[in-house]
Amino acid sequence: RKFEVAYMKLINALVSTPPDIHKHIQLRLEFNKLGFKQVLQKLRGVAIEDCEELDQEVETYDEEDGHDEEANKNTFAHVGDIGLIEFNNIDWLWGRLRQITGEANLDTYWRTFLGALLAIDTETEVGAIQFAIAARFVHQIATGEWLGDEASKKDDYKLEILPLLKAVKETETNLLLPLRNQITKFKKKKKKKKKKKTKENHIIKKIT
Repeated sequence: RKFEVAYMKLINALVSTPPDIHKHIQLRLEFNKLGFKQVLQKLRGVAIEDCEELDQEVETYDEEDGHDEEANKNTFAHVGDIGLIEFNNIDWLWGRLRQITGEANLDTYWRTFLGALLAIDTETEVGAIQFAIAARFVHQIATGEWLGDEASKKDDYKLEILPLLKAVKETETNLLLPLRNQITKFKKKKKKKKKKKTKENHIIKKIT
């Protein structure tokens, strides 16, 4: 049972470390894809007297899962039943967002927001970083991370710039740098092939 306890401690630590509950939920979904849900079901069947520490870790996982799901439901309560929200369907999200902003007479802000995103050149590395910043920026506002302790004060609006920049740095490190390296390798390989072809053509000309 020692290994099972260690695994549960590791999973609880991994899932609960990110400050964003949406990441908690995403991580649990990834574990479930690997069959963790079935494993957890078996662990729940272990008698508490057999391993009290394991029972505590499983209980912690279940409690945190319940808290995150409840918080997630509250976040999207204005949209409707969270079970019906198609987070992986861009067309659905676009249509629902368009409907909500239209009903709230927010078309002016919606056009400004979309126009700003359209101005970003996504074919460049800088553009990709700008998109990452925009996504994190909107996320902070939507989740209330930008408000101070006394959120009721109208003049208490502030953005946590350091976490924002840290998130962007992580995005660049995890996504953009490997992509940049792949592009560099591809360019070098292409250049090498071109040189080889030029050399072969030169030899053919000499022969003929």
